[in-house]
Amino acid sequence: MTNQGDRIELVYTSDEHTNLEPGDRGTVTGVDDVGTVHVAWDSGSRLGLVPGEDRYKTVDFFDDHVEVIAVDFGFADAVQVDHLTDEQVDLVAAIFDKAEGAN
Repeated sequence: MTNQGDRIELVYTSDEHTNLEPGDRGTVTGVDDVGTVHVAWDSGSRLGLVPGEDRYKTVDFFDDHVEVIAVDFGFADAVQVDHLTDEQVDLVAAIFDKAEGAN
């Protein structure tokens, strides 16, 4: 089930007039009564995805431009990072856990 605020990645759209391509990402702004998934795409597009016609996948938090929390002297600084490896994801999770324990 897709919810408002979910991050998604386009797999396929049948819309011939869109500039969106597979791999483009966006944030779900809502799902209407007929199931159309309305998206604010990172590219600025507002194309909605039609159930049974278009395909997308939900993007994991750590797989989507993760904000890494660096703990330094008890303060957390946000740094934008793309495409984390599995080892980096584990490190980020440990840093989040450490930051949570410090607060």
